[in-house]
Amino acid sequence: MAKPPLPLRIGALALAAIALTTPLPLAAAGARSPEETLRIELDMASRQRLLSQRVISAACLLSLGLDPSTQELALVEAHDIFAATLDQLEQGSPAMQLPPVSDPVVRSTITQARLAWAPVSTVIDEILAGDAGAERIGALAAAEPALLTASLNLVAALGATGAQDPTRAAEARALDMAARQRSLSQAVMKEACLITAAGIARIDPAPHVTALNTRVTMFEDSAGTLRGGDPDLGIAPPPGPDAETALDTVQETWQDMRGMLNPALEGQPMDLDTLEDLARDYELLLPQLEDVVWFYVNR
Repeated sequence: MAKPPLPLRIGALALAAIALTTPLPLAAAGARSPEETLRIELDMASRQRLLSQRVISAACLLSLGLDPSTQELALVEAHDIFAATLDQLEQGSPAMQLPPVSDPVVRSTITQARLAWAPVSTVIDEILAGDAGAERIGALAAAEPALLTASLNLVAALGATGAQDPTRAAEARALDMAARQRSLSQAVMKEACLITAAGIARIDPAPHVTALNTRVTMFEDSAGTLRGGDPDLGIAPPPGPDAETALDTVQETWQDMRGMLNPALEGQPMDLDTLEDLARDYELLLPQLEDVVWFYVNR
């Protein structure tokens, strides 16, 4: 299935905004199948993991004065999309032909995500008001683990609702892994920036160095698993040659970025020009990752 070209691409989060507001083709007139509904809900929920990393990355880059117009826009969009997604899942979305989620466990995880989001939203508002100092970035980074955990729990709760059917479960796991690549790649960007900021502030970057190495390894291992599928892990293969091509495109862009990360992987701050180049390359990578997920959602 060829992905329809979007008439306009204004950065990665604009693409995410389009994904949240543009109805996908219906399985039948006026309704979606349970399988299709679940795939769309999983895509929406898994994007929250990306956004939990996106807000830290954008705020960190903004604090260093790197490409401020792009990063401020990314922060605004991430802020708005995170809150809107929780509303769309909980209340349903007529525009997307999605009903409200009904599973009580899923609804409970949405409530927990709102609680984790509240302090993050407050700090983002302060940063956007002009306070992008080290204290605000530190507060955002401190709140991120709880937000990421809540987002992971939401994806897991949704995935559990379709786990009874082995085929659906394998497809859902593959979709989850493809969507997780968005989050992992943004976490790489976030940690590279935080390592650099730590170097400038002369504080220990060790936790961020460990996290960066872990995220890079997970991203690359997952890329290999997605490309071939894995029956032992219950991961379905790519849903057709277009998805395979999209996965290959991601790897080409990733390899162009990979070498820039070497200083940060070794615990050294990155040159600011190189970090800015990495951030700009990431804005090319994220829409490519969104394309991959599109094929899994619309398999």
